[in-house]
Amino acid sequence: MNTPFWFYLLFPGLPFLTLAFFMHRITKNRHAAQQPVYSMRRPAGYSLQQEANNLWEDFTLWASASVLVAVVPTLAVIASGGVGMIGAIIAGVIMCSFTLWKLWKAYAPLPGYWLGVRGEQATGGELDTMQGDLVRVFHDLVITEKGETWNIDHVILTRCGLISIETKARRKKMNVVGKAHALSSDGRRVDFPDGSYDTQSIEQSLRNGKWLARKSEEWTGGDNIPVIAVVAYPGWLVNHTDKGEVYVRNPKEIREMLNFQEHRLYEKNWHILCNQLEAACSVEFNDPKPKKKVLPQASTKLPHHALTKPTKKSAVAEKPEATAGEEESIGIL
Repeated sequence: MNTPFWFYLLFPGLPFLTLAFFMHRITKNRHAAQQPVYSMRRPAGYSLQQEANNLWEDFTLWASASVLVAVVPTLAVIASGGVGMIGAIIAGVIMCSFTLWKLWKAYAPLPGYWLGVRGEQATGGELDTMQGDLVRVFHDLVITEKGETWNIDHVILTRCGLISIETKARRKKMNVVGKAHALSSDGRRVDFPDGSYDTQSIEQSLRNGKWLARKSEEWTGGDNIPVIAVVAYPGWLVNHTDKGEVYVRNPKEIREMLNFQEHRLYEKNWHILCNQLEAACSVEFNDPKPKKKVLPQASTKLPHHALTKPTKKSAVAEKPEATAGEEESIGIL
């Protein structure tokens, strides 16, 4: 059976022409208008949200491809009057199997990403309420070192030093003995009510804290900046003993840790750290046709050297040595 030419114009020609038209219009509109925002501070969960968005784009792409490879062989068989049906079925099964596998591969990690984004946003929202003249909160500090890239979820700059926070969002299992919403930690591992435990989050938080201590020493020209590491579990009741090097807390409890020592940072170091973290935790957008040159983002890459314990001069001042005027100028709590 000869298929009329109008059949191919109707499908798949018409849908593809319509899609091409809309893509052209979208591209044209982007080039005709300049975006109003060139940079911003990263919100909580920004990097995780970007990765989730990329996975979602892959999912929608392979979902469309799955529909296409299922429809095209069917239309080909109909257009040919049933000729080559066996070959079309075999080709359709192979192509559909491949696209469905890619579809599942893109979707499988998405629920975990969505949960992680929600957890970081919940922690970030709680931390943002602590902002003030003596406290600065930063989110999503991206680190690139020795070919590896990771991030610190939240950083709090206080007059005592820095708090590095890693957020872990974990679902609660209801079929457990005891309180399903309570976990316990000794600072070395985290125990959950279903009998499972986690040490990786402790190690990750400790690594982030050491990196931040080393980087802040570099920023301030060799001064030793106090840094503590925290793992936050939003929505969980945390029973802790704090015997290890890492603190495990519910985000609402972190407010009590802002004054984690009696010493205070020098005013100079406070401003240096504030400016450096502001630059490191910002993201810039490239306009299709920018009207002015946008400054490149500040790099957070470190020289390739091993972690070492700071042994140089201290960047904190003892309270008894400061005069009343000096205490007022550096904002002692």
